[in-house]
Amino acid sequence: MYKLTEKDNREIHHIQFNKEINPYGICVNKIEYEEDASRIAKIYRTSFYRMIWVCKGSVSVELDMNTVELTKDHCLFIGKNQVFKLKNYKHFDAYIVDFTESFYARTQLDSELLHQSNLFNNKKGVVKLYLEDPYKEILIRFLGFFHNISKANFSPLLYQLAHNTVERMLLFAEWNLQQHENSEQIKSNSKGYSLLNRFQTLVANHFVKEKTVGFYADELKISSRNLAKICSTLNKPSPKKIITERIITEAKRLLKFTDLSIKEVSFRLGYEEPNTFIKLFTSNVGLSPLTFREKYRD
Repeated sequence: MYKLTEKDNREIHHIQFNKEINPYGICVNKIEYEEDASRIAKIYRTSFYRMIWVCKGSVSVELDMNTVELTKDHCLFIGKNQVFKLKNYKHFDAYIVDFTESFYARTQLDSELLHQSNLFNNKKGVVKLYLEDPYKEILIRFLGFFHNISKANFSPLLYQLAHNTVERMLLFAEWNLQQHENSEQIKSNSKGYSLLNRFQTLVANHFVKEKTVGFYADELKISSRNLAKICSTLNKPSPKKIITERIITEAKRLLKFTDLSIKEVSFRLGYEEPNTFIKLFTSNVGLSPLTFREKYRD
């Protein structure tokens, strides 16, 4: 049985993690096409991190602005707040491992991996990984063990096992990705990365109401100039650009996956004047919101 609660919001179904049922912040479930066909056809947004391992058949996943085909033994990573939809499924079965940030981020390096890794923050597209035998065996053993343990008997030892298994999977996937993309290595014990993580988290939580760099600099107790310098040193966009990109990302999701009018989308993003939003979107995307919707809607 699926242990998460769903909350309707027009076309996007928000899935919240049920901490009463899964108090340690991790949940493992299996999707079987024959039993879950009506549910998997919906559009979802999660408030946590998700790995999908296809163990039978094939399925396409529409994740934000990208679509990826998954076949047997492919693993897909979905970041917090991303919007996704399963499509073109051919009697597939898949395991889903869901975990919260508080479950995984025990150390600064853990937090940096979640916030900076291209697994969950890849601007080039969707990251999928072919699960090779050694790592598939690790995952199979973990899933089998987890399903044999009732939630009432969930212990610190099992939590440690779950964390270590997820950590090994993420680190392997990140290493594999870096070998192919020559990605920047995650740096631990870096004050700059810590501030950047906090800045990005603040933006994710407040971008609807707060759109000025000054607000975030004040929250971080540094100057706007120093915040810009940190972003530049870490080869990241400017603070203003990071805020704008977050607004545009959410706008694209709402335009593509919902029936909200352009005016309603602008209000949802914190703009009292729709023209202000339309100008921002058009200048950054190269398409008006209406043209974008017409181009990318199914």
